[in-house]
Amino acid sequence: MNIKKTISLLLSVCLSTLIMAEPLVTDRPDVTESSSVIAPGFAQLETGIRALEDADGEFGTEYGSTLLRIGLVEDWELRLGWGGYLDSNADSGSNDGSLGFKYYINSEGDTLFKPEIAAIVQTTLPVGDGDITSDKLDPAFLVAFSHTLTDQLSLTYNLGSALATSEKEDGSQTTLSSALYSASLGYSVTEKLGFFVEIFGEIGLSAEDSPISADCGLTWLLNDDSQLDFFTGAGLNNEADEFFVGLGYSIRWGI
Repeated sequence: MNIKKTISLLLSVCLSTLIMAEPLVTDRPDVTESSSVIAPGFAQLETGIRALEDADGEFGTEYGSTLLRIGLVEDWELRLGWGGYLDSNADSGSNDGSLGFKYYINSEGDTLFKPEIAAIVQTTLPVGDGDITSDKLDPAFLVAFSHTLTDQLSLTYNLGSALATSEKEDGSQTTLSSALYSASLGYSVTEKLGFFVEIFGEIGLSAEDSPISADCGLTWLLNDDSQLDFFTGAGLNNEADEFFVGLGYSIRWGI
């Protein structure tokens, strides 16, 4: 019996080590969400800071925008987010939070017609300060696809939709819908250094605006379980942020 217990313990340790040794895949710094999920028994924290000039010419900085991803069971992860603290010329205060789940649908096949796929369902949580919060639960749905093009090159893209609540000129609130899209091309320069270029935007359904933006950035793997990132980008039309730049850090651990 003792021998069986010892063997089981060694197998558990080995399996945990193998899981932890899997490549670190984050949902930042690009807007495009990855198609991978966190393994059960592990958690991943992704946080950063971003400075921007919005479409109205207002400058602002978001401190501590954070996503906590927790592996629940096989193929499922829990996602807890916070938009960070906004300091801008117009409004300052805490942004809303978010709650969601990611489900791993299938692995990548041998052809481009069978990408790796995951689905994300989430909603905002109206916990932000009075001048910033939407005061509503605004849901969003995304499907994430990814392809391994070569040993160094990968393509990830998202399609989805979202609702957003805003205040009208008369002080009443309205909830408007938009279609979401993004595509990110990633390149592994070395085992530690990665580069990406991306385009993303929204198509107003009931919403009036359809912003389009492009960005690029770098990731630097510090070790198997932590990563630094840098990104910068700009709007491609008058409805998007004029420019933005940011830094981030991600870390993974067993729970």
